[in-house]
Amino acid sequence: MASPSRSLGPSRSSGNFIGWERRFRMPVIERPAIEKGEVHVNLRRCKGCELCIACCPTGVLSLSADFNAAGYHYPIAAAEGCIHCQGCMTVCPDFAITVTAAGTAPSIWDTDGQPRPKTEVKG
Repeated sequence: MASPSRSLGPSRSSGNFIGWERRFRMPVIERPAIEKGEVHVNLRRCKGCELCIACCPTGVLSLSADFNAAGYHYPIAAAEGCIHCQGCMTVCPDFAITVTAAGTAPSIWDTDGQPRPKTEVKG
């Protein structure tokens, strides 16, 4: 008994062949460069749940040996390695983490939990 022939798609001889460059979508633009970021932790808000540490793709965050004012261990960030993905900021249930581009400060809160002084705009 002859086995049925299986076709894995159109063949070159059938005239319906489309080259790989037309079957698979190629990227339109080049991949953007990875932006470096900094992680800022509001120590007064952090409850030490470690969700940010678990979701960090680069392993930049680790648990501190110190305690905050509420008695919880808080996450600390390594100096290098943050890729500004903002995963830790998104998953934090206490809104204690702010991720900014490298070299910029968090916009509203300092890392100790105190509101930043407003700067006067002259002009």
